[in-house]
Amino acid sequence: MTSAAARTDRLISDFLAVAKEQPVPASAETDTGDYDWDSPSSFTLAELENLENFAAQAGIEISKALSGQFHEQIELYLDKPGQYYADKLPLLSSETANYCAVLATDGGPNCGLIAIPAEQTVEWITKVLGGSTGASKQERELSSLESALLHDILASVAKAFSGAFQQVGGKAVRAGTEISTKAELPGSNRSDEYILLSFRADQEAQRPVISIALTSEVLAPAAGAGIGKQDSESPETIRKKMLANVEQAHVEGYVRLGTVNLTIREVMSLEEGDVLLLHKKIDEPAELIMSGKVVLSGYPARREGQYALRIARPVGQVGGKRNIKVNHKAPAPAPLPKKGQN
Repeated sequence: MTSAAARTDRLISDFLAVAKEQPVPASAETDTGDYDWDSPSSFTLAELENLENFAAQAGIEISKALSGQFHEQIELYLDKPGQYYADKLPLLSSETANYCAVLATDGGPNCGLIAIPAEQTVEWITKVLGGSTGASKQERELSSLESALLHDILASVAKAFSGAFQQVGGKAVRAGTEISTKAELPGSNRSDEYILLSFRADQEAQRPVISIALTSEVLAPAAGAGIGKQDSESPETIRKKMLANVEQAHVEGYVRLGTVNLTIREVMSLEEGDVLLLHKKIDEPAELIMSGKVVLSGYPARREGQYALRIARPVGQVGGKRNIKVNHKAPAPAPLPKKGQN
């Protein structure tokens, strides 16, 4: 590590320590709540809004794809996207029977699931085959032809979603060839984080007709998030970003010209015109104190009618002097109640 980098690290440590020690003002109106341990927080509110806007556009593209398949107007309505851990994903514990297919990115591992309720599946397949819409929609075993038609529907939905996803910088997503009646997330851990996108055929409908679950990491581009990007950044880049954040922290300090030791009797006997002799020579610098620590030293000065400190030795500088003009205005300290000091 270079000396400049080491000095930067010391600066970060020193100023973080100072900022941490600042008192936090008490508030009688503090609003707190329990943390929701059952839901992850992969994205900020702004990122979730971006994700919702993307999902709404994806719903339009999926609606177009289904309309072409069924030769009638289909319009889907998006539910608010939800964040879930893998073992809390509603699809896995749903009492509604679903036909599911695994989702994966091109050349990548499985990353999610697409599901259509069994009842909705029977209705759509009946439409494709030209049957009556009044036919039974109850769950039943699908024939080979019906399974092939269902795969075409799932593939069409995945393709429409993938097209919208690629428009916002996401990877191509495809549906697997195997269709299952059991919702499972192959290769996932219970703590993996997922986003659930659900679409209804009617705003008043009780259940969604299409549900898409994808990992938060895969959906990060749609949210405008940088999940996984920091791992590829160099230590120097990370250090610069940390320093940029530290520079925004506020700290308070005061200048100590010198010190003096007095007994209580001496203090009580002080009168106007008395002089206090400080334990510091006249050519020695004053000190800037922050949270009880000396962070730099300099010499008393005056600028624009205000007291000032001309810096002689900043933090971390060894040997030599670097004079810096102080432009920050500060109120003049209150004078001693007695005649003078030096």
